[in-house]
Amino acid sequence: MKKIISLLLCMVMLMTVLAGCGTTVEDVIAEYSDAEAVTDDTGSVRDYDAGRKAFDAEAVVLNIEGEDITWDEFYDWICFALSTYEYSYGEIADYSTYSDVIIEEAVLMATAYKSVEMKAEELGIGFDADIETQIAEDVAGAVEYYGSQEAYDEAVKQFYGSQELYEYIFTVDALSDDMFEELYGTDGEKLTDAQIAEGSEGYLMAKHILVLTTDDEGNALDEAAAAEVKDTIDSIYTMLTEYEGDDLEGYFDELTAQYTEDTGYAAYPDGYLFQEGDMVTEFYDAVNGIEIGQFSEVVESTYGYHIVFRLPVDAEAVPMQYASYGYNISLRSIIANDLLSEETRAWREEVEYTTTELYDSIDLAQLF
Repeated sequence: MKKIISLLLCMVMLMTVLAGCGTTVEDVIAEYSDAEAVTDDTGSVRDYDAGRKAFDAEAVVLNIEGEDITWDEFYDWICFALSTYEYSYGEIADYSTYSDVIIEEAVLMATAYKSVEMKAEELGIGFDADIETQIAEDVAGAVEYYGSQEAYDEAVKQFYGSQELYEYIFTVDALSDDMFEELYGTDGEKLTDAQIAEGSEGYLMAKHILVLTTDDEGNALDEAAAAEVKDTIDSIYTMLTEYEGDDLEGYFDELTAQYTEDTGYAAYPDGYLFQEGDMVTEFYDAVNGIEIGQFSEVVESTYGYHIVFRLPVDAEAVPMQYASYGYNISLRSIIANDLLSEETRAWREEVEYTTTELYDSIDLAQLF
């Protein structure tokens, strides 16, 4: 796991499967920069300053584990929840329809981050000594990207409400990274065999020999050429069935290197790690129908003829649904992240909070 903590990386969960898998602050900024200005249902640009002035800054909105959250603080969470929601689902035009959703999400985020704070304290995990330096470097990079301090301040207002909330989120995210390492190791190396086995359910792993029945443009071969391909795959199958050595997988690898026309072979010489739906149905069914260490009969798909060899699931391999997007994250790390997500949900549910009458009166349609 690498730390991806940036100004515009809006996160619904405190730790996600994609954390550390290639997403950069520039990617997210670029996506936002290409979007049109957010407007309300009257067509006017959203006025964040006016929304903040709707209530007394010091008025208490809710209390989380004995700590009062004022309107000024809670308004920041609303801004963060609003920007996160719109990043995922698109801009909101009718605030009255989504007001309750955004306000509830703001509470969810506030209590979730508070729960991480509490759990870190319980585990004896404190803030890194260089956290202020990290924040300063992150801010300096964002200011440089935007071109001025003023432009940066406007971005902070839009996505976090205030610099204070940004720094708080940055700091707690850093704590969650440290907790991940404490609980599961840097890349999940502390996971038990039982945790890996349970987290690997639904995954299969296999390598294959593929002889194509299509040309370089993807067009089907003519009948004569297709017949030659069938003869080739049948001869490979015969060689496998007649093998009498004690290293069947090694022999399969030799034949693969000699005959396969799979364009992914160079990138995945050790096989593919996948779930149902990641591969063509014929491939998936063939792997699912044999035991580990066995090879299948000849299987035909739209690509050509396959012989697949089933492998034990390797927790260090990258699942196809992530590899296909360029993310280099192992199944082990994914399992660890899933476990942490379950933990953070459980921690948040343990957090006690109460709301005030002011909370019940908040309406996004009146704020903006």
